[in-house]
Amino acid sequence: MEIGYRRWRSQVSRIKLVAIDIDGTLLDPNGEITPRTKTAMEAIANLDIQIIISTGRRFWTAREKVIPLGLQDLILSCHNGILLKRFNGEFLYHCLLDLEIAKSVVDFAKSRGLYPIVFESVADNCRVLVEPFESMKTDYLHDQETIAYLEESQTNTCFFDDLSRQITGQIIEVVCVIPAKETKETSQVFEQCFGSTIKTIVATVPNPNRSFFSIANSQAGKSGPLKFWADQSGIDHRSVLAIGDNYNDLDMLQYAGIGVLMGNADPELQQIGSKLGFELTARNDQDGLAKTLEKHLLS
Repeated sequence: MEIGYRRWRSQVSRIKLVAIDIDGTLLDPNGEITPRTKTAMEAIANLDIQIIISTGRRFWTAREKVIPLGLQDLILSCHNGILLKRFNGEFLYHCLLDLEIAKSVVDFAKSRGLYPIVFESVADNCRVLVEPFESMKTDYLHDQETIAYLEESQTNTCFFDDLSRQITGQIIEVVCVIPAKETKETSQVFEQCFGSTIKTIVATVPNPNRSFFSIANSQAGKSGPLKFWADQSGIDHRSVLAIGDNYNDLDMLQYAGIGVLMGNADPELQQIGSKLGFELTARNDQDGLAKTLEKHLLS
């Protein structure tokens, strides 16, 4: 069904900035942008409302997913808010992980039977630093899911015999692929070891055996670059609308004047969201994002 927006609000909406997650929010379960969502996104862009795409993805994979929107003025917040860039790659903001802390995190992860994946460089296509798959099969847990993830994103993968001794450069984050049921315990263990020098960020996916556990700078999180850009643009947080579906969206939704959870969010996350006063919209297979934009900006 083709949707048109012919009548705009007679008064300027108080929403001036919209932050939107990609997977599970902008994209439907097939990884596509629906026609209704595309039309709504085009409509709010025509209202001169700023749009930040906020994701745990790398810059180049995030940009690839939003190209079908045809919007050149998008700002992309990537790696769970560690990097902020314009659609054309212009660098705006970062909060990187200290190199020595990253090396310690890698060693600690290995001591816990985890296979650390290091993302390095603020270039558009960052490097993925890992140890050989062969060592994983004997030394690490959760090897099949980790190998599957790495094989899906082989671009710029570099292999090192001893990761903690050989990594250099600008470290974005260290990521481990673990089952969803282990994320809380794993977060507690890392936070007990490293204290306030790091932040752990969790993103779940429909596959219960594959959650993404990230160890990052203590200031990381999707709310950081959102606040940075709002401040740069003179926008009060009450004029921000944020929509997401995952645990790594929580701080972004809390920062925004209006935080909205997708109906496909984990039931436990929906309970948290209810306590925090978030709105709940439809699922991503029911145009939940489009319905939210229509409700707040296009009605």
